[in-house]
Amino acid sequence: VLVETHTAEALSPGAAVLPHPPRPGEVQRTTREIAERGRRHDAVAYIRAMETIRGIARRLAAVFETLDVLLTPALAQPPVPLGTLDAEDPDLDHFYDMTQRFAPFSAMFNMSGQPGASIPLHWTAEGLPVGVQAAARIGDEAALIRLASQFETARPWAARRPPGLERV
Repeated sequence: VLVETHTAEALSPGAAVLPHPPRPGEVQRTTREIAERGRRHDAVAYIRAMETIRGIARRLAAVFETLDVLLTPALAQPPVPLGTLDAEDPDLDHFYDMTQRFAPFSAMFNMSGQPGASIPLHWTAEGLPVGVQAAARIGDEAALIRLASQFETARPWAARRPPGLERV
């Protein structure tokens, strides 16, 4: 509900993100459909969704009273070929399902305001990065920057490129 209503607002005339109605080819199909769904949600649904997110944020804040950083996988599976997550998919529910299966770990932090970082610490046999997500308490982005810096010192990644992109 929140993603859909915020997308609808972002694509509304006069919005700061896109101050004019979307032109053909300017916005991906799934984004247009997400905005259309957002226009159908009422204020009650929006408020309920906000209360759900606030509840999640309170529970996460309690968890971070005893943790400095929480590590999770960045993704639920190795990187997928381009086009697997098709933003022009005519079936929005299928697109939602695919993206949630691929990246289930970051949503709670994105919505709650917890700072998070994806840190590439491993590579597949094909040379693709596999990341670890680090999350910290609200306002403690510095802990993530320090942690990422230590990981990068131990396992440098700046010069790594997937096969075929070595010169990029």
